Amino acid sequence: MSSDSQPGDQFAASLIRASASGLAGLTAEAVCAQDPGFADHPAIGGLAGLQSKLETRLTYLATALTHSRSQMFSDSIAWTRLAWEARGIPSEFLAKTLRLLGSTVGSKLPPEAKRAAEWLEHAANDLGVVEGEIPSHISLERPNGRLAAEYFLNLLEGNRRVAIDQVLAAVDDGLSPTSQPRPTSCRTGSTTSV
Repeated sequence: MSSDSQPGDQFAASLIRASASGLAGLTAEAVCAQDPGFADHPAIGGLAGLQSKLETRLTYLATALTHSRSQMFSDSIAWTRLAWEARGIPSEFLAKTLRLLGSTVGSKLPPEAKRAAEWLEHAANDLGVVEGEIPSHISLERPNGRLAAEYFLNLLEGNRRVAIDQVLAAVDDGLSPTSQPRPTSCRTGSTTSV
């Protein structure tokens, strides 16, 4: 995938943002028509859940187009693949949804959005190339590491409300950001609570 700026990138990104819900809805219906049981997977959450996940992919795509950074989009797809696989969804299903999403983008948006459709197709083809784990800076051994990992996973899957609710519930249960010592202050040499 190319990372150089193309004249239509900003326009395509704007179109995708403006029509993400409709494009995702059409694609979700196409996925379910090809594989009627796919949306029934507990990690997908029905037709509405699939549409939400596809909208999230389109949001990442629009952001990558805005900055002409195809690698940014590829990285988001690699994380999505790992998140879906962790929930028992084979990468073939992600590839199928990306191809159908690319087909929808290519057929419903003007030619200026052609590159967006190409990036989706390329991402679908590259799923088999990504091997191993993507490094994470979240440590499950650190205090609140599991909460941070679950929060991030929910964000990657497009479940923003669930992610926020988990953190708020932890705060309600007594989680406090002041429980960790702050690094030594440059000015005083003392430590303070966060």
